[in-house]
This record gives sequence, structure tokens and C-alpha cells, in this order.
Amino acid sequence: MDKELEKNKKTISVAIAIQKEGQATVEEIKEKLEFMKNKKQIDFSITENQVIRECKKLQKKGLISTNYVQQEGRSVLAYSPSKPLFQRGIEGMQFKDIVDSEYAKDLIQELDKKKGANKGRLPDIRDYYEAQLKWEVTDEIGVLGFIPRTKEGYLEHYRNSKEEIVFLPKHFRAYIRNNLRIANKSNLHNYMRFDYGSVEMNGHKTSKVDHYILDGRQGRGQGTHEAIPKGAIIKTSIGVPEKGGLTPKEFENFIKEIAEKPIRGFGGASSQGFGKLKLIECKIKK
Repeated sequence: MDKELEKNKKTISVAIAIQKEGQATVEEIKEKLEFMKNKKQIDFSITENQVIRECKKLQKKGLISTNYVQQEGRSVLAYSPSKPLFQRGIEGMQFKDIVDSEYAKDLIQELDKKKGANKGRLPDIRDYYEAQLKWEVTDEIGVLGFIPRTKEGYLEHYRNSKEEIVFLPKHFRAYIRNNLRIANKSNLHNYMRFDYGSVEMNGHKTSKVDHYILDGRQGRGQGTHEAIPKGAIIKTSIGVPEKGGLTPKEFENFIKEIAEKPIRGFGGASSQGFGKLKLIECKIKK
């Protein structure tokens, strides 16, 4: 690879990740690049600090802008393209502001070459099965809500037209994604299928929970959440690839382990240790 391209490939790849996501936090950019590496579109790993450094380069060139998104009751820095960085997919990208166009063209050709390498063979990740799951909420605080539905500053759970609490596919995706390092399968959530989830309250009622919001070691004030209490049941189903992913037994062991000892729990404010569960059912359908 040309020295100029080698020097700029991380900047170009970060730009691609931001363009493809439309708006992305540092964590989301890193995950996108891990996904691209897994698909052999890029050949390097990158840390969050390196992502931040590359984003600053792109920002100085006026190619991306910053804004804030709400995650778990706090504002998180996110990046968006200031103008189209490439058009008609990767094949038509324009990167003259990052590096001379001939080097960008070399990278496009490399990506195309690797993209075509899988033609005529089965995908590496395949053979899906369905895992029907039930958890019991075991956290004394409960599973906390996500959005200010009825009152600013009060984060509640999503509800359907019948005012029943529901979880969205993205909630289960985030839960699995945040814990996949335990199974040494950090990118597998990109290949899994997630469904909506429901709640059986079993005679319990939601409650309001106040707690302090932390940002590193700094306090950021007090937050109020709606909490699904201990004893309630959460249900959903997840499509999991066996080939290149997890066998049914491996997945059951993984989901059982993260329920009780997660890196991050389930629900709002999961990064602060809330949202512990107990797996009570894992039915596999092939």
C-alpha cells in the first residue's frame, strides 16, 4: 500500500463510518470499524482515543460537525457529515479534502477487491436459530426507563397503543452488544436479529426511582426514572447464527452469565450497574 494511503487510511475509514451511520458517537464509530474489519474491508483495529483523534482531523477540515445525542439520560457527543463525503456508496466516494484522489481511488479498489472475494461461497456467518427468552427482574432498583414521555426529566418506558410497556429491538441489541466481549464475539450483534419485547408485571406496578447521574467521577445531578420492579418478567426472541456465531448451548450459557453478572445491565442507566436479570427460559427453535 502506498505510504500516503497508509498514512490516511484511518482518517478515510472513520469518515466512511460516520457517513454510513449518518450520526455516530465515538463508541458507535469504533463498532462500525470493527464490523468493517470483520468483513475484511479494512485491515486494522482502532481505539476510541484514535477515533477521537481522527474525528478532530476531519472536523478541522470542515468535513464533519458535532452535536449531542441523549443516551441513558445524559448528553453524549456525536459526529455527523457536514457535506457528502462520498456518493453512490463506497464506489463513488470523494475524498480530495482528506488525501489526493488517486490514493482514495486505490483504497476503493482494495475495498472492491475484498468485497468480491466471497463470490461463489457460502457466507462465513449463517445457519440461524431462534432463541425465545424469558428473564425475571432481580435488581432491587428495577429495570429503568429510557425516554421523557409525559414529563421532562422523567425517563419512562416505551408503550404500545394499549399503554402496555414494550421494549424495542434496539434495546436488546444494545444489551447484547455491550456484553459480547464476555463471549469473545464483539461484532456478533451486527449479524443477530432482534424482536420487540414485552413485560409481564405479575401484579407489580412501576415506581419512580431517583438516583445521581455520574459522568466519570463527576456528579451531573439527579435523574428520575420509571422502574419495572423486581419479580416482573421480560420476554423476547433473538435470531442467532450458529455457524461463525454461537451454538445454542454457548448462547444459553452466555445469556445466563450476562443476566446475573453483566458488563452493562439491561434498561436505562445500565452503565451505572442497574438492570440485573435472571434467565428463566431459553427455548431454541431451528
